[in-house]
Amino acid sequence: KAMESGRTLMFAYLAADTLPLDYEKIAARISDDYRGEGDVFKKNDLLQALKPAIDAELTKSKSNMYYYMMDDDGVNSYDFATKSFQIPRLSTSGNYTYFYDNSSFKLEYSNPVDFSRVEVTDETRARLIEKLQARGLMTKVYFFASSTELGSPIVKAEITKVQILDRQGNVLAER
Repeated sequence: KAMESGRTLMFAYLAADTLPLDYEKIAARISDDYRGEGDVFKKNDLLQALKPAIDAELTKSKSNMYYYMMDDDGVNSYDFATKSFQIPRLSTSGNYTYFYDNSSFKLEYSNPVDFSRVEVTDETRARLIEKLQARGLMTKVYFFASSTELGSPIVKAEITKVQILDRQGNVLAER
């Protein structure tokens, strides 16, 4: 499933985390009404109404911890020595990804450097990718949300596959 919002990332975190759920904190992140309610009785009624939806979303997240994320940063120029295109975003460890709608939760890949280069030995295909760079390429990163970082709202994810795509979503190369 697509990882395209802070809400999705938050539920991936909650699904991978081993600590008990704090329904009040979750409700405050997903509901403007709950967050803004001053009357404690109304707030409690809202919380009770939100719990089944929170539990359902969490169950859905736990049932499939595999995700993909699209990125439009593109790739570097073709490297003749390695016969590959480097994905700059994956070329170093320790980078976090987050979404503006819930920026407290972050995603960190455990193995980005292993997937930072996509080998393309077919010269015709490599020329096509190089040519399409001017129009912009996208990458699609598939990963497994494997764990959380103790004490921090960070999802640790293991990359399983990377694809280079054109703007129409056609796969040009993958690793």
